[in-house]
Amino acid sequence: MFDLETFCVIRDYRNKALSDDIKDLEFNPRPFLQRFALNTTLTLCYGIRMDDAYDELLREILCISLICDNS
Repeated sequence: MFDLETFCVIRDYRNKALSDDIKDLEFNPRPFLQRFALNTTLTLCYGIRMDDAYDELLREILCISLICDNS
């Protein structure tokens, strides 16, 4: 499980770095690491995972968890 998630983070990070839609030479690695953490939990607890770092459902889950943590 950790091998798969690590591979996906590195693969997607590399693909993002090599893509033409990058305006700058730098971009935020945080969504990739957030997906890694959430996928690890989802896989252990529920047997499912998300494959896209910019998935709308993933963004919503992380937004709600941030709001809950700050309250």
